[in-house]
Amino acid sequence: NLYFEKNLIKTIGSKSFYNISISKLNLIGLNKNLIQSNSIKNLNFLREINFEKNQIKEIDKNIISELTNLLVLNLAENLLRIIHKDHFGKLISLKDLDLRYNKIFLIEMGAFENLLSLQLLMLSHNSIRKLKSNTFLNLFSLINMYIYIYVYNP
Repeated sequence: NLYFEKNLIKTIGSKSFYNISISKLNLIGLNKNLIQSNSIKNLNFLREINFEKNQIKEIDKNIISELTNLLVLNLAENLLRIIHKDHFGKLISLKDLDLRYNKIFLIEMGAFENLLSLQLLMLSHNSIRKLKSNTFLNLFSLINMYIYIYVYNP
């Protein structure tokens, strides 16, 4: 396991973790521009990654798309606004997805459709106002989903 939490690292360069065998990587409270596209590529044994509190505005699908054995992905407390259809496409083993405390207002249709193993989806404390009827289609393994929607009506 590797833990990088709230430290002064300015960037994690391309192939920084090239072919090392770790199962858990915590990159909490660092910098939004910290992680370059190829920095975590080829971490074939990685099962859990935590990008919590990094001011991430957009998910770079090239960063996580190759992590097909990933079981847990935590993107909580960032600045995500839109969940696109292609963000999680190859994460077929993913069981837990934490998207709490972002600024998400739109989830594209099909954003979760390839997450056939997903058991826990956390979407609470976002800006979601409307969900399309097929938003959670194909989530046959889903056991728990947390959505807390705050409606301000003066």
